[in-house]
Amino acid sequence: MKKIELAVLLAFVMFAKSASANCYMINDSDAKNLCLARENNSATYCYMINDEDNKNFCLATVNHSQTYCYMINDNDKKNFCLSSF
Repeated sequence: MKKIELAVLLAFVMFAKSASANCYMINDSDAKNLCLARENNSATYCYMINDEDNKNFCLATVNHSQTYCYMINDNDKKNFCLSSF
């Protein structure tokens, strides 16, 4: 199950980069806010994400800080976060 979650997160990150102008078209609120945070380089949207691991991933990427990666509980997501730097 964790590999599926990681694959979905990776697919979303790639989708968010290519469809950044269409963040509002994303139905999942966490994914939408992650997209908006990355598009606007604003951590404000990260705090609107419900899942703590996704929130910390968002904060890590928007703030360019690995510190938030270490706050992620899921090891697969943590490693994915760290590898994005």
